[in-house]
Amino acid sequence: MGISEQAVVQSEEALSQARGALMPAIGFNALHTTTPAPPPGFEEFAPQHQTTLSFGLVQPVFKGLREYAGLRKVGNLRAASGFKRDAAKLTLFGEVAQNYFTVLNLEQDVRNLQQQVDIYQKRIGDLQGRKRRGESNASDVLSARAFEASLEAELRLIQSQVLVAREGFAFYTGLERNSELKDPQLAKPVPGLDTLLAQLEKRPEILAAGEALKASEEDVSIAWGGHLPSVDLMANVYLLRPGFMKDYRWDVGGKLTFPLFAGGAVSSQVREAMSKRTQSELEMHRLRRLAEQQIRALHASYTARVEHLDKLKVSLQLADQNSQVLQRDYKRGLVRNIDVQLALTEAGSSRRRLDQARFQAQTEYLSLQIATAQLPETGEATK
Repeated sequence: MGISEQAVVQSEEALSQARGALMPAIGFNALHTTTPAPPPGFEEFAPQHQTTLSFGLVQPVFKGLREYAGLRKVGNLRAASGFKRDAAKLTLFGEVAQNYFTVLNLEQDVRNLQQQVDIYQKRIGDLQGRKRRGESNASDVLSARAFEASLEAELRLIQSQVLVAREGFAFYTGLERNSELKDPQLAKPVPGLDTLLAQLEKRPEILAAGEALKASEEDVSIAWGGHLPSVDLMANVYLLRPGFMKDYRWDVGGKLTFPLFAGGAVSSQVREAMSKRTQSELEMHRLRRLAEQQIRALHASYTARVEHLDKLKVSLQLADQNSQVLQRDYKRGLVRNIDVQLALTEAGSSRRRLDQARFQAQTEYLSLQIATAQLPETGEATK
């Protein structure tokens, strides 16, 4: 963001410089020359030692309208810098949001895994009691302990990933690593594709490209102005003049410069500027197509994600019901221990998949908003 801010500062200074080019230039001039001694009688007209002190003013009057085109160009570039800064903000927001939801997802995964570990530890205790009563064999206990150890191993891995994600969170936000993060519950109904595409022209990179195109059009005017004459007004106030001009304390003049031939350089500059304008038009078209493709892809992905979430909710409900039924039937001796453990594992996996998909849906929802230059209302992402 600091780089983008400095680009804006530079564009503002460039605009100030362009405005300054329209103003008069005032300077103090000091000139001293020594020449061979003049012939006798000419000392008054051409003294050997000549010193001139003066204040000079030069006011540009006409530069082929290049000066005004240049002013408009710099204004366009300043606006483009502002839009690029906005694009950088959106990009940074997306990166922070991605990291934020990664932390939430991993921490929820830790809780889900810990819940599964607790369930298996309780089940191991129950199986050990059944073994002592002769209702279960040693294999049932060992099988449950193997499942529990596998979950413990995965839990340790996810916990280490949480630490890494928390480091990234601190890097992006400057907040404490252990700051409390809340689930903003951002996922909402799928917006209409036509509504999203209507926001395409509000994307800051497209707005910046539009300003760059306008600036390239001004470049054509600037280059064409090289064919036109230029006019300057000049004035001097003298503090000291040599020879017979010593009593003339000021003068005013005008300068007209009419270009006749420059080796074809001006025509070449015009063609170059026109080529750059065409290049800017093509870049604008490319960005529009890319933005439309991105919005369509994100819309399709988010639409599928919402449907996916609905299916996962049903899957989790059925998996929980199945595990409860099998645990009850196991106590009656109707099913095997392995069937119960598989059902418990499937229920835990279903819960994890649902939570992971839920956080992914929120990430995709934000990506869709960013793609259309829209952000949640203040506080919506942190409430």
